[in-house]
Amino acid sequence: MQFTNRKGNGTYTLVVRRCPGARLDPNFERGATDLHNAMKAAICLLDLELFCDARGYSSGVSRQPAGARHLSGRRL
Repeated sequence: MQFTNRKGNGTYTLVVRRCPGARLDPNFERGATDLHNAMKAAICLLDLELFCDARGYSSGVSRQPAGARHLSGRRL
C-alpha cells in the first residue's frame, strides 16, 4: 500500500479527513511509516473507494463510510 502526500492534498490526507473515527496520525511521514496506522489508513481508503464506487460518486464524498466507524472502536 502506498499513499501520496502532494503537499497536504494526497490520498493520505484525504483518508485522515474523511475517517476521523479511525484516529489516524495526521502527520504523513509518521502515519505512513507506522504499520498499525498505515494499515488502518489502507482499510479506510479501501472503504472510501468501495463506498464511492457503489454509489457512483467521486472520492469527494462527505459521509463517513461504515468501515471507518467500525475502526474507531476496535483495535487492529
